Amino acid sequence: MNAVIERTRPVSGGNAATATPAIYMKRLLEVAKDYGVDTNLVLRRIGLDPRALESDDTYYSLEQHIESIRAIQDQRNIEGLGLLVGRRISIADLGIIGYAMLSSLTFGKAIDVAIRFQRLTDPVLHIERQIEGDDIVLSIEPLVLLGAAYQYDVEETL
Repeated sequence: MNAVIERTRPVSGGNAATATPAIYMKRLLEVAKDYGVDTNLVLRRIGLDPRALESDDTYYSLEQHIESIRAIQDQRNIEGLGLLVGRRISIADLGIIGYAMLSSLTFGKAIDVAIRFQRLTDPVLHIERQIEGDDIVLSIEPLVLLGAAYQYDVEETL
């Protein structure tokens, strides 16, 4: 089967439940640092203590997320930043959801688990899967206006 990714335009609105686990910020800053970005400046700009990134129960807001992307882009244009970060995220970073994916009998069932619980790991995007002949089509839609972070979030999800 071939995978086809569809991107759609951002929708307005969204809700307050857009807190994202800190592991994603940690992975973003690892990549940014590899490209020469001063990550301490990024953290100061978004008001996040570096020690918070080591905790499993730390989350950051949508506003901090968008501002972190801007802060990185202000220092350096990193082509394919979201793809680079997505490659660095391991299934273990997904916690219990990653374990459920690993425990799935097939790849398709693992994808179903990821989509079903996706809002727990990335609450700003909605993903749907459809099978069309020999193709699997993934539709990715933002749940909130992401501005500068839209391309990054879609890339990271891929």
